[in-house]
Amino acid sequence: MSEHNAAAAVEATPLRTPEEPMAFTRHELWRGGRRTWFVFLIELTLLLSVPSIVSAVLLPADQYQSRGSSVGMIPVFLMYGLFIGAPVSLLAMFAGTPLAGAVGRAMRRIRSLLPHALAQAAVGAFMGALVGLIFAAVINGNAMPEQFWSSASWLMLWGAGLTIVAAVIGWWWTVHLALRDDSRGR
Repeated sequence: MSEHNAAAAVEATPLRTPEEPMAFTRHELWRGGRRTWFVFLIELTLLLSVPSIVSAVLLPADQYQSRGSSVGMIPVFLMYGLFIGAPVSLLAMFAGTPLAGAVGRAMRRIRSLLPHALAQAAVGAFMGALVGLIFAAVINGNAMPEQFWSSASWLMLWGAGLTIVAAVIGWWWTVHLALRDDSRGR
């Protein structure tokens, strides 16, 4: 068999089989990681801007100055998100994607989507809490233990919550497109 025919035979072999209905390629894994990061950045942007908008809308009309300063803080919050949140979450994506891949490979024989979604949510919770803990250590490293854990617990909860949602949406988006491509014969 020539090299060209061998390559064609490998390409023609379906990736997902009845024995491994949820198998995936390295490309699909990293595409999922990028999509998860993209979803997280949208969540972070909303988290940093929506509270200011809501507080401005809910303030009474006689507190116009406060309303303006509340909305005026949005660019500052978004700059924090851009210069801190985006690079930190990118590093977390590079660390978390191999973990998500290992979990996915262990589950490749399970056809049902719910266990996969729950497993990716668990990976997201772990990574979000870990990043929250590390961030708390960086910003509050010299704090007393009770002060440290007070801020760390909030950062861990927010990190886990945002990352759970991002991980499940990023995973679902990637799986949906991969299975759609399979059904179209790509």
